[in-house]
Amino acid sequence: MSAATAIAAVYNLLKTVAGVGPNVYGQIRFSNDDAEFKALFTDAATNPAAPVVHTWMVSREATPAKDEAMQAMSRTHTIVMTGYRAFKDNVSEPLWQAEIEEICAAFLPYSVRHFNNMFDWSGPPQVEGVKLVFFGSVLCHTARIIHPVKEFPLN
Repeated sequence: MSAATAIAAVYNLLKTVAGVGPNVYGQIRFSNDDAEFKALFTDAATNPAAPVVHTWMVSREATPAKDEAMQAMSRTHTIVMTGYRAFKDNVSEPLWQAEIEEICAAFLPYSVRHFNNMFDWSGPPQVEGVKLVFFGSVLCHTARIIHPVKEFPLN
């Protein structure tokens, strides 16, 4: 079990959540080119009449390790899902908050034990950094959903 396996497990579940759109990546993505930025992060599939920046990226932020006992060690991968959605006054805030809750709810069944039978323990998801930022040149909602994934025991 590795950080790459944990990222893949979180990524594979995140992309099945209704409403996250087609732009879900198992790594951090960015572009300095406007055309590539639009291709990577604009969701034209959900509503072709009104495409908007809407994306989620999954990456590991940290992996603290702990010496347990009897030559056993555990590691907890801090897997972070970072999302962006274009801001539209008086429209997008409720949609964004609902999307965050949908994602958290999707991860709750995997938060007790055996995330896809690969890890000893994971979750529950935590939400932080819900605010407005410029992503590229677009004013967007952003959020970080932190999902800890623990490997134990490691020999």
